[in-house]
Amino acid sequence: MTTNEPVYLAAYWGDRADSLDSCADRLRRTCQNLAQVHDALGRWYRKGRSKAAAEPVPHDSAALRDLLVRGRNRADADGRVIEELGYSVGLWNRGNDLPVSLNVTCGHHAGVPGVLNSVVLGLPELAGSGPASALYRSDVAVGMISAVVEPWDPDWALLAPYSLRDAQARSGATWSPVVGWLTYLSPARAAEFEAPEGASVSRLGDGRLVVIGEDLGSLSLTVAMEVRRRLVADQRG
Repeated sequence: MTTNEPVYLAAYWGDRADSLDSCADRLRRTCQNLAQVHDALGRWYRKGRSKAAAEPVPHDSAALRDLLVRGRNRADADGRVIEELGYSVGLWNRGNDLPVSLNVTCGHHAGVPGVLNSVVLGLPELAGSGPASALYRSDVAVGMISAVVEPWDPDWALLAPYSLRDAQARSGATWSPVVGWLTYLSPARAAEFEAPEGASVSRLGDGRLVVIGEDLGSLSLTVAMEVRRRLVADQRG
C-alpha cells in the first residue's frame, strides 16, 4: 500500500439479539482492552459540535448503557423504538496527532441480508515514520484486533487500508470476509482455510489470524486477493 492512505479496523457479525446490558458490557470491555494497547486509545469522548464540547465517556457499563440507549433506532411516524435494529454509538479520542473514531452497531437482528453488526475504528493515515506509525507496529496492531475480537466474538475482523476494501468490493463476492493486512477468522470460518504463499496463519483466541507481509506498508494486493479467493471458495464449498 502507499502512505497517506486512510486505514480502518473493523469487526463484523450477523444477526445477534444482544440485550442492552450485554452490548454495554461488551463495549466496556472493548474500551478497557484498547486502553491497554496504546495511550491514544485510552480515552473516548462523545462527538460534539467542537473538540472543546466533546464530553469524556467513562469506561463503565452504566455510562455506556446510556449512550447506547440514545443511539436506538426509532420509527419516523411515532418515535417508537425499533427493537430489532439494536443499538449504535459513535465516539472519538479527540486526538490531534493520532485521531481515532470508534463506531459500534450491536444487537441488530432484523434479518436484513447484508446488514451486519459491527465495531469500526477509523485510524489515522500511515504517513512514513510519523506518529501514526506507532499504531501499525505488529504488536500494537494485533493488540487492537484482539481488543475488539475478545468482547464481541465476531465472524471476522480486519485491519486494512480502505483501498483494499474497495478492491474486494469489486470482486463480486458477498457475505465473505474482507481481507486486510491482518484478518481474523472465527473458528467456523477458519476451519478449512489454508494460507497461500506470502501469508501466515496463527491462533487468536478460538479463531485464526491471517497476516500478509511483515508490516502494513508491505501489504501485497496480489496475496490479499488470493486469500479472499480462497475464503470465497471455502464459503461456496
